Amino acid sequence: MVKLNSSEVRKANKQSILRYILQTGECTKPQIAMDLRLSSPTVSFIVDELLEQGLLETTGMQASSGGRRAAKYQICKDAVHACGIEISRGHVIFVIVNLCGEIIATERIRKEFSDDREYIQYIAKYRADMAERFGIDPATVTGVGISLQGLISPDQTSFKSHMLDDRRVIATPTLTDEYPCLFLNDGNASCMSECYSNKAENDFVYLMLSRTVGGAIVHDGEIQAGKDGFAGEFGHVCLHPEDDKVCYCGGKGHAWCYLSSDRLEEFCGSVYWDFFKKLEEGEEGYCEFFDRFLDDLTLLIYNVRMMYNTDIVLGGYLGTYLKPYLPDIDRKLQKMDHLYPETQIKITCGKHGLEAAGVGAANYFIEKFISSLV
Repeated sequence: MVKLNSSEVRKANKQSILRYILQTGECTKPQIAMDLRLSSPTVSFIVDELLEQGLLETTGMQASSGGRRAAKYQICKDAVHACGIEISRGHVIFVIVNLCGEIIATERIRKEFSDDREYIQYIAKYRADMAERFGIDPATVTGVGISLQGLISPDQTSFKSHMLDDRRVIATPTLTDEYPCLFLNDGNASCMSECYSNKAENDFVYLMLSRTVGGAIVHDGEIQAGKDGFAGEFGHVCLHPEDDKVCYCGGKGHAWCYLSSDRLEEFCGSVYWDFFKKLEEGEEGYCEFFDRFLDDLTLLIYNVRMMYNTDIVLGGYLGTYLKPYLPDIDRKLQKMDHLYPETQIKITCGKHGLEAAGVGAANYFIEKFISSLV
Protein backbone atom coordinates (compact mmCIF):
# COMPACT_ATOMS: atom_id res chain seq x y z
CA MET A 1 0.00 0.00 0.00
CA VAL A 2 1.34 3.45 -0.97
CA LYS A 3 1.74 5.72 2.04
CA LEU A 4 0.36 9.25 1.59
CA ASN A 5 2.25 12.28 2.85
CA SER A 6 0.53 14.83 5.11
CA SER A 7 -0.57 17.15 2.27
CA GLU A 8 -2.07 14.23 0.34
CA VAL A 9 -3.93 13.05 3.43
CA ARG A 10 -5.28 16.57 4.01
CA LYS A 11 -6.40 16.79 0.36
CA ALA A 12 -8.14 13.40 0.56
CA ASN A 13 -9.88 14.37 3.81
CA LYS A 14 -11.06 17.67 2.36
CA GLN A 15 -12.55 15.99 -0.69
CA SER A 16 -14.16 13.28 1.46
CA ILE A 17 -15.81 15.87 3.71
CA LEU A 18 -17.12 17.90 0.78
CA ARG A 19 -18.48 14.77 -0.93
CA TYR A 20 -20.06 13.65 2.35
CA ILE A 21 -21.91 16.94 2.71
CA LEU A 22 -22.96 16.77 -0.95
CA GLN A 23 -24.57 13.38 -0.29
CA THR A 24 -25.96 14.16 3.16
CA GLY A 25 -27.41 17.57 2.36
CA GLU A 26 -27.06 19.01 5.86
CA CYS A 27 -24.90 17.89 8.75
CA THR A 28 -22.83 18.92 11.77
CA LYS A 29 -19.12 18.64 12.51
CA PRO A 30 -19.62 15.83 15.08
CA GLN A 31 -21.72 13.91 12.57
CA ILE A 32 -18.99 14.24 9.90
CA ALA A 33 -16.27 13.17 12.32
CA MET A 34 -18.24 10.10 13.45
CA ASP A 35 -19.33 8.90 10.00
CA LEU A 36 -15.98 9.51 8.28
CA ARG A 37 -13.95 8.39 11.32
CA LEU A 38 -11.92 11.57 11.38
CA SER A 39 -10.73 13.50 14.40
CA SER A 40 -12.80 16.47 15.56
CA PRO A 41 -9.88 18.96 15.10
CA THR A 42 -9.35 17.72 11.50
CA VAL A 43 -13.05 18.10 10.64
CA SER A 44 -13.31 21.49 12.33
CA PHE A 45 -10.27 22.86 10.48
CA ILE A 46 -11.42 21.63 7.05
CA VAL A 47 -15.04 22.73 7.48
CA ASP A 48 -13.88 26.20 8.53
CA GLU A 49 -11.61 26.31 5.48
CA LEU A 50 -14.49 25.31 3.18
CA LEU A 51 -16.58 28.06 4.76
CA GLU A 52 -13.85 30.63 4.04
CA GLN A 53 -13.68 29.42 0.43
CA GLY A 54 -17.41 29.97 0.05
CA LEU A 55 -18.15 26.29 -0.63
CA LEU A 56 -20.16 25.76 2.57
CA GLU A 57 -22.72 27.82 4.47
CA THR A 58 -24.31 27.52 7.91
CA THR A 59 -28.01 26.73 8.12
CA GLY A 60 -28.64 27.20 11.83
CA MET A 61 -28.13 25.13 14.96
CA GLN A 62 -28.96 21.54 15.73
CA ALA A 63 -31.91 20.94 18.06
CA SER A 64 -30.80 20.81 21.69
CA SER A 65 -30.41 17.42 23.33
CA GLY A 66 -29.24 18.78 26.65
CA GLY A 67 -25.70 19.71 25.69
CA ARG A 68 -24.06 22.35 23.56
CA ARG A 69 -25.84 22.73 20.23
CA ALA A 70 -23.79 22.10 17.08
CA ALA A 71 -23.95 24.26 13.95
CA LYS A 72 -25.38 22.72 10.79
CA TYR A 73 -23.69 23.09 7.40
CA GLN A 74 -24.66 22.55 3.78
CA ILE A 75 -23.17 23.07 0.34
CA CYS A 76 -23.24 26.60 -1.05
CA LYS A 77 -24.73 25.42 -4.34
CA ASP A 78 -24.10 28.54 -6.37
CA ALA A 79 -20.39 28.72 -5.49
CA VAL A 80 -19.49 26.72 -8.60
CA HIS A 81 -21.23 26.11 -11.94
CA ALA A 82 -20.47 24.18 -15.12
CA CYS A 83 -22.00 24.23 -18.58
CA GLY A 84 -22.91 21.27 -20.75
CA ILE A 85 -23.77 21.44 -24.45
CA GLU A 86 -25.14 18.56 -26.48
CA ILE A 87 -24.63 19.10 -30.20
CA SER A 88 -26.50 16.85 -32.61
CA ARG A 89 -27.42 17.02 -36.27
CA GLY A 90 -30.65 18.98 -35.85
CA HIS A 91 -30.62 20.60 -32.41
CA VAL A 92 -28.52 21.83 -29.49
CA ILE A 93 -29.28 21.36 -25.79
CA PHE A 94 -27.70 23.73 -23.26
CA VAL A 95 -27.45 22.83 -19.57
CA ILE A 96 -26.06 24.66 -16.53
CA VAL A 97 -25.50 22.73 -13.30
CA ASN A 98 -24.47 23.86 -9.83
CA LEU A 99 -21.94 22.44 -7.38
CA CYS A 100 -24.45 19.72 -6.37
CA GLY A 101 -24.78 18.66 -10.00
CA GLU A 102 -28.37 19.91 -10.11
CA ILE A 103 -29.78 21.40 -13.30
CA ILE A 104 -30.48 25.07 -12.74
CA ALA A 105 -31.05 25.99 -16.38
CA THR A 106 -31.70 24.07 -19.59
CA GLU A 107 -32.76 25.12 -23.07
CA ARG A 108 -33.17 23.27 -26.35
CA ILE A 109 -32.97 24.94 -29.75
CA ARG A 110 -33.37 23.65 -33.28
CA LYS A 111 -30.16 24.31 -35.18
CA GLU A 112 -28.82 22.31 -38.11
CA PHE A 113 -25.24 21.26 -37.45
CA SER A 114 -22.48 22.88 -39.46
CA ASP A 115 -18.76 23.27 -38.95
CA ASP A 116 -18.67 26.79 -40.35
CA ARG A 117 -17.74 29.89 -38.39
CA GLU A 118 -21.29 31.24 -38.21
CA TYR A 119 -22.61 28.09 -36.49
CA ILE A 120 -19.75 28.00 -33.99
CA GLN A 121 -20.12 31.69 -33.11
CA TYR A 122 -23.88 31.27 -32.71
CA ILE A 123 -23.48 28.38 -30.23
CA ALA A 124 -20.79 30.21 -28.27
CA LYS A 125 -22.90 33.38 -28.03
CA TYR A 126 -26.03 31.47 -27.07
CA ARG A 127 -24.20 29.77 -24.19
CA ALA A 128 -22.86 33.09 -22.89
CA ASP A 129 -26.24 34.83 -23.24
CA MET A 130 -28.02 31.97 -21.49
CA ALA A 131 -25.65 32.14 -18.52
CA GLU A 132 -26.25 35.89 -18.28
CA ARG A 133 -30.05 35.45 -18.50
CA PHE A 134 -30.01 33.04 -15.57
CA GLY A 135 -27.74 35.28 -13.51
CA ILE A 136 -24.68 33.01 -13.52
CA ASP A 137 -21.53 34.78 -12.37
CA PRO A 138 -18.87 33.98 -15.03
CA ALA A 139 -16.28 33.69 -12.26
CA THR A 140 -18.11 30.63 -10.86
CA VAL A 141 -18.05 28.67 -14.14
CA THR A 142 -15.41 25.96 -13.95
CA GLY A 143 -15.67 24.57 -17.48
CA VAL A 144 -17.75 23.71 -20.54
CA GLY A 145 -18.34 20.09 -21.53
CA ILE A 146 -19.49 19.44 -25.10
CA SER A 147 -21.21 16.23 -26.15
CA LEU A 148 -20.93 15.25 -29.81
CA GLN A 149 -22.49 12.42 -31.82
CA GLY A 150 -19.30 10.69 -32.83
CA LEU A 151 -15.95 9.30 -31.76
CA ILE A 152 -13.59 11.96 -30.41
CA SER A 153 -9.92 11.78 -31.38
CA PRO A 154 -7.45 11.34 -28.50
CA ASP A 155 -6.02 14.84 -29.07
CA GLN A 156 -9.54 16.40 -29.05
CA THR A 157 -9.01 18.06 -32.46
CA SER A 158 -11.53 16.04 -34.52
CA PHE A 159 -14.33 13.51 -34.35
CA LYS A 160 -15.77 10.84 -36.63
CA SER A 161 -19.48 11.32 -37.18
CA HIS A 162 -22.39 11.05 -39.62
CA MET A 163 -23.60 14.59 -38.81
CA LEU A 164 -22.15 15.89 -42.08
CA ASP A 165 -23.05 13.68 -45.01
CA ASP A 166 -20.16 14.80 -47.20
CA ARG A 167 -17.42 13.60 -44.84
CA ARG A 168 -16.91 11.50 -41.73
CA VAL A 169 -13.97 13.26 -40.01
CA ILE A 170 -14.91 16.71 -38.65
CA ALA A 171 -12.75 19.24 -36.81
CA THR A 172 -13.96 19.98 -33.28
CA PRO A 173 -15.35 23.54 -32.99
CA THR A 174 -13.59 26.11 -30.80
CA LEU A 175 -16.53 27.33 -28.72
CA THR A 176 -14.72 29.13 -25.91
CA ASP A 177 -11.28 30.34 -24.92
CA GLU A 178 -12.69 31.70 -21.66
CA TYR A 179 -13.08 28.38 -19.84
CA PRO A 180 -11.57 24.89 -19.95
CA CYS A 181 -13.39 22.85 -22.57
CA LEU A 182 -13.71 19.10 -23.18
CA PHE A 183 -15.37 17.17 -26.01
CA LEU A 184 -17.11 13.91 -25.17
CA ASN A 185 -18.84 11.16 -27.12
CA ASP A 186 -22.60 11.44 -26.52
CA GLY A 187 -22.85 7.89 -25.11
CA ASN A 188 -20.07 8.50 -22.61
CA ALA A 189 -21.43 11.93 -21.68
CA SER A 190 -24.91 10.49 -21.05
CA CYS A 191 -23.42 7.68 -18.98
CA MET A 192 -21.43 10.17 -16.89
CA SER A 193 -24.72 11.73 -15.75
CA GLU A 194 -25.45 8.39 -14.06
CA CYS A 195 -21.91 7.88 -12.73
CA TYR A 196 -21.92 11.21 -10.94
CA SER A 197 -25.49 11.05 -9.63
CA ASN A 198 -25.25 7.53 -8.19
CA LYS A 199 -21.92 6.81 -6.53
CA ALA A 200 -23.19 3.50 -5.11
CA GLU A 201 -23.37 1.80 -8.50
CA ASN A 202 -19.79 1.02 -9.51
CA ASP A 203 -20.50 -1.57 -12.21
CA PHE A 204 -23.20 -1.27 -14.87
CA VAL A 205 -23.81 -1.00 -18.59
CA TYR A 206 -25.46 2.14 -19.90
CA LEU A 207 -27.65 1.83 -23.00
CA MET A 208 -28.26 5.24 -24.59
CA LEU A 209 -31.42 5.42 -26.67
CA SER A 210 -31.52 8.82 -28.35
CA ARG A 211 -31.26 9.89 -31.98
CA THR A 212 -28.19 7.72 -31.96
CA VAL A 213 -27.93 4.46 -30.04
CA GLY A 214 -24.82 3.90 -27.97
CA GLY A 215 -23.71 3.68 -24.39
CA ALA A 216 -20.85 2.84 -22.11
CA ILE A 217 -19.46 0.11 -19.88
CA VAL A 218 -18.70 1.13 -16.30
CA HIS A 219 -16.34 -0.87 -14.06
CA ASP A 220 -15.28 0.29 -10.60
CA GLY A 221 -16.96 3.61 -11.33
CA GLU A 222 -14.88 4.26 -14.45
CA ILE A 223 -16.04 4.23 -18.08
CA GLN A 224 -14.10 1.65 -20.10
CA ALA A 225 -12.89 3.03 -23.43
CA GLY A 226 -11.63 -0.22 -24.95
CA LYS A 227 -8.47 -0.67 -27.00
CA ASP A 228 -9.60 1.59 -29.86
CA GLY A 229 -12.05 3.74 -27.91
CA PHE A 230 -15.11 1.97 -29.37
CA ALA A 231 -16.33 0.21 -26.21
CA GLY A 232 -20.06 0.69 -25.68
CA GLU A 233 -21.01 1.31 -29.32
CA PHE A 234 -24.15 -0.78 -28.84
CA GLY A 235 -25.94 0.94 -31.72
CA HIS A 236 -23.81 -1.13 -34.09
CA VAL A 237 -24.65 -4.49 -32.54
CA CYS A 238 -26.27 -6.52 -35.34
CA LEU A 239 -29.78 -7.57 -34.30
CA HIS A 240 -31.17 -8.66 -37.67
CA PRO A 241 -28.40 -9.64 -40.13
CA GLU A 242 -31.00 -10.78 -42.69
CA ASP A 243 -32.70 -7.36 -42.77
CA ASP A 244 -32.03 -4.77 -45.48
CA LYS A 245 -32.28 -1.77 -43.11
CA VAL A 246 -28.98 0.12 -43.46
CA CYS A 247 -27.25 1.82 -40.54
CA TYR A 248 -25.52 5.17 -41.08
CA CYS A 249 -22.22 3.28 -40.80
CA GLY A 250 -23.17 1.22 -43.86
CA GLY A 251 -23.89 -2.03 -42.02
CA LYS A 252 -27.25 -3.80 -42.15
CA GLY A 253 -29.60 -4.72 -39.33
CA HIS A 254 -27.80 -2.74 -36.60
CA ALA A 255 -29.58 -1.74 -33.38
CA TRP A 256 -29.65 1.93 -34.46
CA CYS A 257 -32.00 0.99 -37.32
CA TYR A 258 -34.67 -0.10 -34.83
CA LEU A 259 -34.07 1.67 -31.50
CA SER A 260 -33.29 5.29 -32.37
CA SER A 261 -35.84 7.88 -31.23
CA ASP A 262 -36.04 8.79 -34.93
CA ARG A 263 -37.87 5.50 -35.55
CA LEU A 264 -40.68 6.54 -33.22
CA GLU A 265 -40.86 9.98 -34.82
CA GLU A 266 -41.00 8.50 -38.32
CA PHE A 267 -43.93 6.35 -37.27
CA CYS A 268 -45.99 9.08 -35.61
CA GLY A 269 -44.92 11.96 -37.85
CA SER A 270 -44.10 14.10 -34.82
CA VAL A 271 -41.68 14.33 -31.87
CA TYR A 272 -41.03 11.15 -29.88
CA TRP A 273 -42.87 12.34 -26.76
CA ASP A 274 -46.00 12.60 -28.91
CA PHE A 275 -45.49 8.94 -29.79
CA PHE A 276 -45.72 7.95 -26.13
CA LYS A 277 -48.74 10.18 -25.61
CA LYS A 278 -50.57 8.49 -28.50
CA LEU A 279 -49.41 5.09 -27.27
CA GLU A 280 -50.98 5.76 -23.85
CA GLU A 281 -54.18 6.94 -25.55
CA GLY A 282 -54.36 3.62 -27.40
CA GLU A 283 -54.20 5.07 -30.90
CA GLU A 284 -54.49 2.41 -33.57
CA GLY A 285 -51.27 0.71 -34.65
CA TYR A 286 -49.14 2.17 -31.86
CA CYS A 287 -49.25 -0.84 -29.54
CA GLU A 288 -48.22 -3.22 -32.31
CA PHE A 289 -45.37 -0.97 -33.43
CA PHE A 290 -44.11 -0.43 -29.88
CA ASP A 291 -44.29 -4.14 -29.12
CA ARG A 292 -41.88 -4.76 -32.01
CA PHE A 293 -39.69 -1.94 -30.66
CA LEU A 294 -39.61 -3.65 -27.25
CA ASP A 295 -38.79 -6.98 -28.90
CA ASP A 296 -35.70 -5.43 -30.49
CA LEU A 297 -34.74 -3.62 -27.29
CA THR A 298 -35.11 -6.84 -25.30
CA LEU A 299 -32.88 -8.65 -27.79
CA LEU A 300 -30.18 -6.01 -27.34
CA ILE A 301 -30.54 -6.14 -23.54
CA TYR A 302 -30.32 -9.94 -23.65
CA ASN A 303 -27.08 -9.82 -25.64
CA VAL A 304 -25.58 -7.20 -23.34
CA ARG A 305 -26.60 -9.17 -20.27
CA MET A 306 -25.01 -12.34 -21.61
CA MET A 307 -21.76 -10.51 -22.34
CA TYR A 308 -21.39 -8.45 -19.16
CA ASN A 309 -23.61 -10.05 -16.50
CA THR A 310 -24.17 -6.71 -14.78
CA ASP A 311 -26.93 -4.18 -14.13
CA ILE A 312 -28.23 -2.23 -17.12
CA VAL A 313 -29.41 1.38 -17.18
CA LEU A 314 -31.65 2.54 -20.04
CA GLY A 315 -30.90 6.19 -20.72
CA GLY A 316 -30.88 8.86 -23.38
CA TYR A 317 -33.99 10.62 -24.67
CA LEU A 318 -36.15 7.49 -24.41
CA GLY A 319 -34.85 6.23 -21.06
CA THR A 320 -37.32 7.95 -18.75
CA TYR A 321 -40.25 7.16 -21.08
CA LEU A 322 -39.51 3.43 -20.84
CA LYS A 323 -40.00 3.17 -17.07
CA PRO A 324 -43.69 2.10 -17.25
CA TYR A 325 -42.70 -0.64 -19.72
CA LEU A 326 -39.93 -2.29 -17.65
CA PRO A 327 -42.32 -5.12 -16.59
CA ASP A 328 -42.99 -5.82 -20.29
CA ILE A 329 -39.25 -5.95 -20.99
CA ASP A 330 -38.78 -8.28 -18.02
CA ARG A 331 -41.49 -10.65 -19.30
CA LYS A 332 -39.90 -10.72 -22.74
CA LEU A 333 -36.50 -11.43 -21.19
CA GLN A 334 -37.94 -14.28 -19.12
CA LYS A 335 -39.11 -15.98 -22.33
CA MET A 336 -35.79 -15.40 -24.09
CA ASP A 337 -33.36 -16.13 -21.27
CA HIS A 338 -33.32 -19.85 -20.44
CA LEU A 339 -29.99 -19.77 -18.58
CA TYR A 340 -30.80 -17.20 -15.91
CA PRO A 341 -34.58 -16.86 -15.62
CA GLU A 342 -34.27 -15.59 -12.04
CA THR A 343 -31.23 -13.37 -12.38
CA GLN A 344 -30.39 -10.70 -9.80
CA ILE A 345 -29.36 -8.27 -12.53
CA LYS A 346 -31.40 -5.07 -12.41
CA ILE A 347 -32.69 -3.13 -15.39
CA THR A 348 -33.52 0.46 -14.53
CA CYS A 349 -34.13 3.75 -16.31
CA GLY A 350 -31.72 6.68 -16.18
CA LYS A 351 -32.29 9.68 -13.96
CA HIS A 352 -31.91 12.12 -16.84
CA GLY A 353 -33.71 12.03 -20.16
CA LEU A 354 -33.41 14.82 -22.69
CA GLU A 355 -30.58 16.53 -20.78
CA ALA A 356 -28.53 13.40 -19.97
CA ALA A 357 -25.58 14.15 -22.28
CA GLY A 358 -25.45 17.82 -21.28
CA VAL A 359 -25.64 17.00 -17.57
CA GLY A 360 -22.87 14.41 -17.85
CA ALA A 361 -20.64 16.75 -19.83
CA ALA A 362 -21.17 19.56 -17.32
CA ASN A 363 -20.72 17.34 -14.27
CA TYR A 364 -17.33 16.27 -15.58
CA PHE A 365 -16.09 19.73 -14.59
CA ILE A 366 -17.89 19.70 -11.25
CA GLU A 367 -16.17 16.42 -10.46
CA LYS A 368 -12.85 17.80 -11.69
CA PHE A 369 -13.25 20.85 -9.44
CA ILE A 370 -13.88 18.68 -6.38
CA SER A 371 -10.94 16.41 -7.21
CA SER A 372 -8.65 19.44 -7.53
CA LEU A 373 -9.36 20.79 -4.04
CA VAL A 374 -6.23 21.06 -1.90
